[in-house]
Amino acid sequence: RLNYIQAEKKRYYQREKELLKELAIKHADKFTVRRIWDQWAIANDLPTSDKYIYLFESWEQAKKDILGYTSKECMQQQLINIGVQHHTHMTTTKKWNTYAEEHDLPLAHKFVYHFDSWKEAKKTIFTYMDNKERN
Repeated sequence: RLNYIQAEKKRYYQREKELLKELAIKHADKFTVRRIWDQWAIANDLPTSDKYIYLFESWEQAKKDILGYTSKECMQQQLINIGVQHHTHMTTTKKWNTYAEEHDLPLAHKFVYHFDSWKEAKKTIFTYMDNKERN
């Protein structure tokens, strides 16, 4: 009897997760940060981020399972794109910050946060560029 109840509970949660996935994909442009999603969800009678967190264990895990990427991964790709476009100015953090402030770009600390160091950010960006050139 207990196994039957556990199996039914598991099927219920699986169906609920599938429904939440469908809703998130349908409204993917709003499924970004909790605040934006919650505003959209409340205005459109959709489940709030709390429901996603309950079923997926965290907001980032929900995004990973549903969209295939987390906010950090998305931001890393955006920073790579910026770095590629402005790679000639990615020498030192001081020179980058001067250039970034003049051109309204993220400061070096943003790269450090998302890549763990300035050196690693540059390495990732230049490796990405090298791979693009080879293909």
